[in-house]
Amino acid sequence: MLRRAVLAVGRALGWALVGMLLVGAVLFIRFLRSGPELEPWHRARLDEEFTVARADEVRTIADYRALEGRLFAELDREVYAETEPEDRLPFNRYFRGSQSDPATWPHNWNSTWEHAPAAPPAIPAARPGSAGREAWAPSRAKVYRPARWRMTRTRNACKMPATNRGGAA
Repeated sequence: MLRRAVLAVGRALGWALVGMLLVGAVLFIRFLRSGPELEPWHRARLDEEFTVARADEVRTIADYRALEGRLFAELDREVYAETEPEDRLPFNRYFRGSQSDPATWPHNWNSTWEHAPAAPPAIPAARPGSAGREAWAPSRAKVYRPARWRMTRTRNACKMPATNRGGAA
């Protein structure tokens, strides 16, 4: 009799918990849907973005920069032009002339840029002390394979060969 009462109370508490979870989920969904309307920068569907489908048409950095230019023009039409007057705040990134607008800075770091060296690195013409007899280059055996290591194809693990070919043991 006591066992039956405990089971009934447990079952009632379990169903009450399930009901509270369902009510909580419904209230949470209503809370999420009651937020403000989405802004133009949330709703914009930009067609000029780089996607996998466009990988064949974008082969060089110049191709990518041309696509990026079309994307920024579309962004101007779809987002910047649609920004409401009440959203034109000093720090709104999507308001032309705001402090967060990348176009107000000397360089627009939101666009693609290339950092190239001013000049190629200098390479000495001759090994020190050789008086120009041979081009300066370190010995491959000393730099690239100091102990005659080789890669095996089985597990891409480095293994030392059984014999040290060409060197002292």
